[in-house]
This record gives sequence, structure tokens and C-alpha cells, in this order.
Amino acid sequence: MQPNSLAFIALCNEFCSTLEGVAAGSDRAPSSRAELVASMLNYIPRLYISATDLKEEASADDSHDGHCGCGHDHCCDDEADDCCHCDDCSDSDELYTIADDHEGWGIESVLDEEYYNSVRSSIEALLGPDDVYLEVFEEDMKYSDTPISASVAEGLADIFQSLYNFIETVREVPSEHISSVLTSAKEDFEHYWSRIACNLMRALNNIRYFNPSDDENCDADQ
Repeated sequence: MQPNSLAFIALCNEFCSTLEGVAAGSDRAPSSRAELVASMLNYIPRLYISATDLKEEASADDSHDGHCGCGHDHCCDDEADDCCHCDDCSDSDELYTIADDHEGWGIESVLDEEYYNSVRSSIEALLGPDDVYLEVFEEDMKYSDTPISASVAEGLADIFQSLYNFIETVREVPSEHISSVLTSAKEDFEHYWSRIACNLMRALNNIRYFNPSDDENCDADQ
């Protein structure tokens, strides 16, 4: 597995563990608005960069150095345009492409609604009124004359859900199929939670640097 993939898996696990700790009231988890915001401002940019840097992994059967594995010396050599299409190639159940692999091993949806809501409500309780922010990149804005509100807690819980499902799938899937799960994770990032991450960065940055609480102001003065 490539270093970028290992780093992404480890980072996803840390992020999920942090928010699970918030929901469980763990002593190691952020227990105040300031701690939570600082923690998420640390994780989200790194998750964004790490997901962007994911590369396509070679499947287990791509270790034949350009050969299909049928055992024929003339098959799939440098001068051949394609495989020899012999019976051994056609009938082999072991040969598959990354695309075929991806079709059979997507990310399983394992996070239930109750656990999702537990994480979301715990985050919302720490943020208080700062949980709500105005969002200008929602699709509904095309049909609205007024700004649309969004929830930091819901956005973080949505990313948590995607990454939790990813991590749990990685734990269960055979190692030779990890490539397809990583492909699904990158697609999920590109088409779904990349936008959420960018929106959250703006909202969290505003809380930390432009709307600090009285306690945070006191800490800064000291």
C-alpha cells in the first residue's frame, strides 16, 4: 500500500476517534468550544490534502510485471498489442482489473442514525449558537433571495459518517481489495465531502479568530 494511502487511513481513524470521544465525553477529547474548533481546524485541512493526494492503488494481481499470468512467454510482452486471449486467460477467475474490483468492493454503510445523531448533538452542544452559519454555496441558493443557514455540527457529522464507514470497511475487506475501497473513498471526497470540508473551514475559522468567546479572549490577553 502506498504511503499516501496509509497516511489517509491513519488520519481518518484519528479524526473519527476524536469525534467519538466528544460524543462519549472522553477525558482525552475536546471538552470546550475552543478545543473542538482548534482540533477540527487541525484535522480538516489535513484530511482535504490527504484525500486529494490519494493515488490509484495497484490490485494484487497487478504484480505480474505486465503479464496476465497465463504462463505463456509470448503473452502481454512489450511488443504485443494485447493479451493472447488464450483459454487460460479467458477462464481464469483470479484475473481482474481495478475497475472490476471497484464494482464489487465499495464502502459499506455501517454507521446507524442513532450514533450519527449522538456525534452531531454532542458537537452542537459544545458550539452553542456558533453552530449555525450562513452558507452561500448551497444548491438551494440558486432559488433563494436570502442566505441559507448551515450547521457546523451537521457538516462534521457528515464527514464523520463518510470516514467512519470507510474505516470500518477497510477493517473488514480482504487486503487485495483495499484498492477499490480507496478508489471509493476518493470519489466520495471529490463528489461529496470536499465541499463540506471547505465550507466548515470558513465557519470554524470565523469562530476561532473573529468570534471568540469571553474565556478565549481572556486567554489571549494573558
